[in-house]
Amino acid sequence: MLIRTSSITLFALLFFCSLYAQKKPNDNDTLQLIVKPYGSFRGHMAVFERELEFQENASRIGMNIDIKAKGITFFMGSELQLKMFKGNLDFNADANLSSGFLVAESSQSDQVFGSRLGYLGFDLKKYGKLTFGKQWGVFYDVTGFTDCFNVFGGRGSPTYYGGTDGGTLGTGRADQAFVYRNSFGPVSLGLQMQARSATNNKFFDSYGVSLKLKLLKHFLVAGAYNKAYLNQALIDDNLILGLEGQPEYFAVGMQYNSKHLQLAAVLSHQNNGDLTHGVLVEDQEITNPSVVFDATGFEFYGRYQYHSAIFIAGYNLYNPQTQEITAPDGQKPVVRGFKIEDFILGAEYRPLKRAYFYSEYRISNGKSSLGVKDYDVFTIGIRINIEKIYRTRIKKLI
Repeated sequence: MLIRTSSITLFALLFFCSLYAQKKPNDNDTLQLIVKPYGSFRGHMAVFERELEFQENASRIGMNIDIKAKGITFFMGSELQLKMFKGNLDFNADANLSSGFLVAESSQSDQVFGSRLGYLGFDLKKYGKLTFGKQWGVFYDVTGFTDCFNVFGGRGSPTYYGGTDGGTLGTGRADQAFVYRNSFGPVSLGLQMQARSATNNKFFDSYGVSLKLKLLKHFLVAGAYNKAYLNQALIDDNLILGLEGQPEYFAVGMQYNSKHLQLAAVLSHQNNGDLTHGVLVEDQEITNPSVVFDATGFEFYGRYQYHSAIFIAGYNLYNPQTQEITAPDGQKPVVRGFKIEDFILGAEYRPLKRAYFYSEYRISNGKSSLGVKDYDVFTIGIRINIEKIYRTRIKKLI
């Protein structure tokens, strides 16, 4: 029903635009309407553990609408993830749709369509832009510097904590968030607040801030901070292994971006802001409790373009601090050596502006919290990006 309603709305707006496109009424008595539908369709073959699998790679469709008049713009954005074909594994962290923290909400994972973004807002130009809804948070203003791979990446920071989209605590695609952004010369400011729950006895549920500074023509440095609030009883009663305080996230990054060369690096740290599953033996039964931990991470991304060919290299390192975490009976729920360490090599060939071939190879030295070595993975696939902008002026309705 959601998809059918969205499709009818989109076709109605496009018809409305074309109907009035030839008219030129007085600017003082008109509104400018801008409609931008878009889609990105991605799929690849993945080779890992001597197996071959054809996988979906976070395809999505979306639409943005702007209404402008008298120096103010009202806008909306909606984006749905499209699962075109089935696959048992997904190596793209950006494809995560569940947004819970201690209990991941994964009801969307097997659906054809899943919600990625949905927000409303207004833009007052020099006074800034305010948006509210599910949207990219200000923490991602920094960690997004290195989250640019076609398949891999995004694993060396807590953006997608616990296999989620970072929605509940506001580090990724933040749920029910108010975000204010403005620029003052070379400085860009982002402020964020979440209002998603009435169960933690807090007026708001998280807050964040980001600051970016443009140096010279191609160089950018930035920093971000995010703090979230859980129910204090979870911490005081020691109900979750390793949870010793409210989640906090820090990130600093730098980016160089020119016509042919892009380089970026991000250093991050989090306290009580990520979780995994451990292993305990209780009464001769094996259990897998949730374990919250601190961690430090580093990501690097490099990209060089030569005509229609693009070469990519990167590195993700995420070091959880879990060795001091113990169960009440003294057992350690997480194995020694738990970490993420990925070396990434990739290439693209772009024969067309909006369609290209890509290939990426991930070499992993990491180990899961259960002691399983991470996969080395080779992928080769296709990506098609489409978008169209419709503009028209219409008579004011009031």
